[in-house]
Amino acid sequence: MQYGALLEASAKQVGNIACMGLDPQRESLPFDSGDIRTDLNAFFQQLFRRMALSGLIPAAFKPNIGYYQSLDKSREEDFSGSLALADVLDMVENFFPGIPVILDSKRGDIARSSQNYAREAFESWKADAVTVAPYMGSDSVKPFMDFEDKGVYILNRTSNPGGKDLQNLLLVDQRPLYLEVASQIAAYNDRRGCVGAVVGATNLDELKSIAAFYQAQ
Repeated sequence: MQYGALLEASAKQVGNIACMGLDPQRESLPFDSGDIRTDLNAFFQQLFRRMALSGLIPAAFKPNIGYYQSLDKSREEDFSGSLALADVLDMVENFFPGIPVILDSKRGDIARSSQNYAREAFESWKADAVTVAPYMGSDSVKPFMDFEDKGVYILNRTSNPGGKDLQNLLLVDQRPLYLEVASQIAAYNDRRGCVGAVVGATNLDELKSIAAFYQAQ
């Protein structure tokens, strides 16, 4: 199923358009067995079971890959974090069939590297959509869009304080850079579909201006 249809069906199924981040912090987990994969499994099993019983289910889940891969000790052949992410994705599929997963990896590189990152997201992790950084240009974004049935969310105006350092720079026509990025995102979506924007809600004026731009398209 194409991502747009999957997301629409999911939103109708659960009755909302919420997206839930799955970004565990090791020090905040209520379990400490000494094995991080075991602890993450216990935490998410408990969480998902309660969500399923209560009917409080979002329209999409969004795990940030860095929260998991940072728990690996790759040189010691310990991939507990990555294995835990695989477990979490399996749990989402089992507890919440039909709910899409957006892999939050914010990749963006030269074309050949982006091809590998796209395969990582869609073939290795089997995500339904992915977040992508656009600042290396169209050839860094295209490999993700070549997976035509998948969703691509492009960073537009991010929520972090340092986002303004580049994203709010004024162009020669006095538009902020984030509005030019919005224009390119809209063009990508016109050509392909299933392209979205990552927009933080920390600055409501900027959020309104970006929303107004997309609404006018």
